[in-house]
Amino acid sequence: LRDNSLGGALPKEYGSFENLRQLNLGHNNLIGKIPKELEHIVTLRALALDSNEFTGPIPDFENMIRLSKFSFDLIGAFQEE
Repeated sequence: LRDNSLGGALPKEYGSFENLRQLNLGHNNLIGKIPKELEHIVTLRALALDSNEFTGPIPDFENMIRLSKFSFDLIGAFQEE
């Protein structure tokens, strides 16, 4: 789904994709907070959220023990909404 001009908030329902191994949403127009529900995807090995307009804190993702690649732009990541 990289570079597809996706817009709006990232749905928390993405956290229900329990068997997902890679999620690349980079280079879109996503906004708002990164949903903490993504940490429910414990099979995820690669997560790319770079080049979007996310705000707020980055979730802990401590349950994602298989995650070895994480791509994210820090610009705006810690701004208050």
